[in-house]
Amino acid sequence: MSTEALRVTVAKPDAGVIGGFERVVQRVVRWLRAQGHEVRVVSVRTDLPVESTIGALPSKQLQRASPAFIAHLSQLTAFRRLDLSDADVVISTQPPSQGIRHDRHLALFYHHDRAFYDLTELMIRSGMVADAELHRELSSLVREADRPAMDGVQQFVVPSMTVQERLRRFNGVPRVLPFHAGPGQALGPLSPDADRDRTHALCVSRHEFPKRTELFVASAHLVPEVPSVCVGAGALLGRVQQLDNYLDRGASIPPEQLWMRPTSASMPRMGPAGTGRVRFVSHVLGNELERLYREARCVVAPAFDEDYGLTAIEAMAWGAPLVVCEDGGSLAELVSQTGAGEVVAPDHRAISDAVRRIAYDPELARHYGAAGREAVEHRFTWSAAFEQLDDALEAVAG
Repeated sequence: MSTEALRVTVAKPDAGVIGGFERVVQRVVRWLRAQGHEVRVVSVRTDLPVESTIGALPSKQLQRASPAFIAHLSQLTAFRRLDLSDADVVISTQPPSQGIRHDRHLALFYHHDRAFYDLTELMIRSGMVADAELHRELSSLVREADRPAMDGVQQFVVPSMTVQERLRRFNGVPRVLPFHAGPGQALGPLSPDADRDRTHALCVSRHEFPKRTELFVASAHLVPEVPSVCVGAGALLGRVQQLDNYLDRGASIPPEQLWMRPTSASMPRMGPAGTGRVRFVSHVLGNELERLYREARCVVAPAFDEDYGLTAIEAMAWGAPLVVCEDGGSLAELVSQTGAGEVVAPDHRAISDAVRRIAYDPELARHYGAAGREAVEHRFTWSAAFEQLDDALEAVAG
């Protein structure tokens, strides 16, 4: 530890859900305490009554049109009101916790509230918002409200060049420090029979826009001889299951409409979800997820413009080859830099071709798996990540 013991407050929104980034924050808190820092975690619930934060009820029309806008401003206001003056350093996490006010503010920054930043136009083209002009106006208002908070951050630490570029584009941030989280589990030896035990193509992802699990499901129907498993829950799970059934009946959907849905009228009636070609696992218990990684022929991560890709790091830790898309953001960065798999066009046919190549070429699969494992053993480690975080703390604390 290069910095003296500090009183550190970690600020985060509390949505009542423990996902990949929440686990990263938990590990950061444990590390800070192990270094002798006094750590307090302050959270703001995401379901606070709006009138208790911004002091007024928005119109019912606005509540219906953009509840996300109201939630963002409500939480931003709540974070701004926090008095954290007794802390030596404050670390903000998910947006809009950057709204906290402190002279020594370090942001562990994975993304903006993306619906109002880099995803604004994509959501409009996808038919995700009812009123395009209203959404553009609300996005401008969010950015304007966020600006003072973002300007008040002394140091950003980011997981990828993708996030660094967003900060440059939207906030003019000239300099950031890296923070590359490691895998969720301790690395153990791979079984000598690991290649023989690999059976399925795996996708681990929330079913949300724009994770594009639809591309994985559609690709599975083009490689029927390779079993496909999709792990994760989310608002779009039912629709993705319906898509699986629809394609299993021999139907087709234009590629651009698999995940980009310009109008609901243009989408086919797919019927109820049932048993299709893909095995869906919404929740895993015990070591089930580790087993699925260990037995995966490859892991497909089809998300658009991802911030980091903890799923990819987990796959690399288990020696599983990766298949990601050219527009996958940090996912494409990880695979291009490590050689841990294939970067393909954001198209289900290209994904299925990559799955087939890996499934039928054991030597290629071993090459990809070994490259990923080596990267996780020597580059994407928690010890390296905490050295990076310590440098950032020193920069902020002086």
